Amino acid sequence: MNINPELNFNYRVGGCLDLASSNYIVRQADTEIYNGLKKGEYCYVFNPRQTGKSSLRIRVADQLQKEDIACVEIDLMAIVSEESNVGQIYAGIAQEIASS
Repeated sequence: MNINPELNFNYRVGGCLDLASSNYIVRQADTEIYNGLKKGEYCYVFNPRQTGKSSLRIRVADQLQKEDIACVEIDLMAIVSEESNVGQIYAGIAQEIASS
């Protein structure tokens, strides 16, 4: 039996795909967010759960970092709570940027 390794599909539930994963399907959003960020535009992705947002983020960040463009990931859920005030939120964002 001859199996083409490029056709080997490993299903994964949750989390993002590895950069080397052959399962990732390049979409129009990949090009749009990459080009927008290169232009210095504010970019965001709103989509339902389990639709590839994290995989898109790490792939675009990898592309940009290969071009010596610094990238920072900020998890607002880790910064913002019901008790947070605006100053604490901005301080948390600044801390994430500085530590990255």
